[in-house]
Amino acid sequence: MQCHLSSDHHQKNIRLFLENPDKYIEEYSSDFEQNFLDLYKRKYYGARMLANKVYQDYIANPDHTHLNATKWTKLVDFVQVTDQRFRN
Repeated sequence: MQCHLSSDHHQKNIRLFLENPDKYIEEYSSDFEQNFLDLYKRKYYGARMLANKVYQDYIANPDHTHLNATKWTKLVDFVQVTDQRFRN
């Protein structure tokens, strides 16, 4: 059985990413933000909730966009940027 990292599909995706990393990071960041906030609005809207709790629910979905594929290196970075955007 072939390891996922050495599969043809994964290798093709790596080549595509290396051709234009900014495009993919922006796309993954947008997907992460939209899906994270959609989950928050759908499940927790109106309630104060720790971002880590929402994140644990978010990553329970096997089709989630990984945080490490985005422009944010930590969940707290994402929360701070998002909070600033909604306060302005």
